[in-house]
Amino acid sequence: TTAIGKKVSSREVEPMLRNIPFIEDCAYIQAFDAKKKPMPILIAVKKQGAALTEQQIIEFLAQKMAKDKLPVQVLFVDGIPKTVSGAINRAKLRMLYGGI
Repeated sequence: TTAIGKKVSSREVEPMLRNIPFIEDCAYIQAFDAKKKPMPILIAVKKQGAALTEQQIIEFLAQKMAKDKLPVQVLFVDGIPKTVSGAINRAKLRMLYGGI
């Protein structure tokens, strides 16, 4: 994922988020805005009954990583698509959410 000129690995961000007790699953992907500019976004699944906001997640990450690597948007979804082997299906996520 590219964050304002810097390469950011999903392996760098996702483990931090999985340590938040209210997050069940997450994926950090690159999306594109209306001008086709790349921007990192976070797709997250909240645990049932969790009251967690986009701002809380960004504030949590801001304490752990450089500001220019933070996602520009957090989308809450019901589930993260997986491949047959159980890995995150990033291609499907980019297809669904890549053109924000």
